[in-house]
Amino acid sequence: MIAMMARAATAAVLPDPVLDAALAAAKELHRQTIPTVSGQPFYKLGADNSDGPAGFIDRASFDYGALVNGADVLIVPMDSGGSGGVFTTLLFTSVRSHPVFVGPINSAAGHLDVHLSRGQILVVTPIYAKTDPNCCPSGLHFVRYTLEDQKLVKVDEGQYR
Repeated sequence: MIAMMARAATAAVLPDPVLDAALAAAKELHRQTIPTVSGQPFYKLGADNSDGPAGFIDRASFDYGALVNGADVLIVPMDSGGSGGVFTTLLFTSVRSHPVFVGPINSAAGHLDVHLSRGQILVVTPIYAKTDPNCCPSGLHFVRYTLEDQKLVKVDEGQYR
């Protein structure tokens, strides 16, 4: 998977077959047939009638690469379309060049940022005080992860205030 993605590194958009193969690996992910203003596909995680996470997948908004331990990673945010932005990000790896869905990373507060940093998966979420407006959290919480046997393993965490 990474070899195919590495060739796409100079392009602004992940090639359709690579992203489509990854999304197809997430059996619990369903493309919705609703019309969208943005033209981006809308997906729901879980049963169609569930209250599971949902959002737009922008083919130009992803991160990919290899972790320090050599595991391939593809990070795909699902943009809610609302003021909270991303509440769920999909995480994929590969096994024998085939994409494997690791699972979602969720943030109840939205404004979720998941990306690769120094060979680890960095998850950043806002910390809101009672009087903080949606735009301006008082701090940030971060968690660093790696993958072992296709599972997220916490490396460390902290916060900035």
